[in-house]
Amino acid sequence: MRFTRRGALRLGARLGGGALAATMLGGSATPGEGITTLTPRVDRLPFFDSRDRTRRRFGELTFRSGLEINHRYPHFGGFSGLWRSTDGASLIAVSDRGQWLEAETIEDEAGIAGFSSATMAPILDFHGTPLGRTENFDVEAVTIQDGIAHIGIERTNAVMRFDLGEDGLTARGEFVPTPEEMRDWPFNKGPEAIAVAPPASPFPGAVVVIGERTRGGAEAPTQGFVIDGDEHHAFDVARHDWFDITDMEYLENGDILVLERRYRILRDVGARIRRLPGADLRPGAVLDGPVIFEAGPGQQIDNMEGLASHRTQDGRLVLSLISDDNFSILQRTLLLEFYYDDAD
Repeated sequence: MRFTRRGALRLGARLGGGALAATMLGGSATPGEGITTLTPRVDRLPFFDSRDRTRRRFGELTFRSGLEINHRYPHFGGFSGLWRSTDGASLIAVSDRGQWLEAETIEDEAGIAGFSSATMAPILDFHGTPLGRTENFDVEAVTIQDGIAHIGIERTNAVMRFDLGEDGLTARGEFVPTPEEMRDWPFNKGPEAIAVAPPASPFPGAVVVIGERTRGGAEAPTQGFVIDGDEHHAFDVARHDWFDITDMEYLENGDILVLERRYRILRDVGARIRRLPGADLRPGAVLDGPVIFEAGPGQQIDNMEGLASHRTQDGRLVLSLISDDNFSILQRTLLLEFYYDDAD
């Protein structure tokens, strides 16, 4: 697999600018300090449930395809946020070490099968300094719309904005003003989920952020904010069964999907998705909703932290999940796809 000029041009067009292609055509660079072309090893997952390999349906989702991805590049891994283009042909992930991963996907009749190109690059602050060399290294979430990316940064509880359509992966970030209360979220339990509200939302175009676990306890709700220009609106999301929020994705009708995980290495692992009624989003609301997908130790999951969506050529909605391997030899980087035919 090679990084190609055609692939860069396609992604640049999807993000709304041609400069991305020019910035991504450099060769390998010093690890973590420039744009680096990768050839990951990809192993197809032939099944999702190890106890019943013929099973495809899990809650309201149907397993489509899955990959285990590996590379010896020292910054490969730790992926906590995921975005896919509307047709699924491109993806961008962000990592705990402040890195972008960009890839062009290969599909067959069963779903995602590999990558035709893959590139990593440091996420840069306003001064051009890699976030990995600053206190803002722990990037946990990403959303992209019309070439503009917003990322959520844990530990410092910050949000940054990047014009990828204009500058590609060399874009420099600008901090987005956030409410004081969000800055006081607990250390290492901050913004794990971020999305831009669609036209059907009560706050169209606003950036919505949800914390992983802003209050202690197994059942305590976690806080979120609608960041709508200079206006900030607080709300809560209910938590159950020791699951923490790790990402979110909007449906076209304004409903919110939240990815949740429960992860205690070698003891307990779980992943699930809940659907929250988007019409209920308002200042002071406590959002809750049904579980549409849940998986545990018998399924092919790891520390699932990123959620994205796209549609196939025949219009079916696909949800993608990516795992954060914490750069541990005991964990895996998984990219999973599921059909969600009940989305509408």
